[in-house]
Amino acid sequence: MDKEKFLRFVAQAEWIFAKSIPNWPHFYVVEENLPDQAAFRAAKVFVKESGYVGKFFDMDVFYFAADGWTYWASPLANPPESQYMLNKCKTEYSYESCVRSGTLPPEGFRGAELSLSPILEDADFRSLMRESKDVLEDEGVIETQRSILNQHAKRFHALAYVLNAEYIQSQCSAAELNLLKAILAVQKKAEAFNAKL
Repeated sequence: MDKEKFLRFVAQAEWIFAKSIPNWPHFYVVEENLPDQAAFRAAKVFVKESGYVGKFFDMDVFYFAADGWTYWASPLANPPESQYMLNKCKTEYSYESCVRSGTLPPEGFRGAELSLSPILEDADFRSLMRESKDVLEDEGVIETQRSILNQHAKRFHALAYVLNAEYIQSQCSAAELNLLKAILAVQKKAEAFNAKL
């Protein structure tokens, strides 16, 4: 498999958001669930042979980065030939990017429920939700939005996918879904303002 075929494979795959590990937002595909398992195995070999060796804490991992995404096979503890998942994340949320920017999750790597609490308990965010209904273009409000979005960037990145997942929506009350939509609306307003600068 060459780079062009690899990029075609990853573009056509139906990636699943890894909702059980929201502090490491990423997506995965499982070999046995794919119609073309030979292409999966070729993609995994491509990552190993065409990528680079990087770190995930103290483990060496084969990564391949292209078009703003970083790819790797897992489970990480398994030898490459027995890894049955291919993963991807936005490169800005890769382990090495988080190390460089000083944004590694303080709790390390562990599964957890995707929690809105750190956002919802933020006093600035609560006031922002009230203000954003009336003061859409106020530069002070926009600056607060930008600060909050930067502080919670990984969670916002995850929420967009959570909101689009029917199996998660079915577990949410109407009020919770409205809150998720409101949070994403604030995110879009701040991103639109940033794009104007």
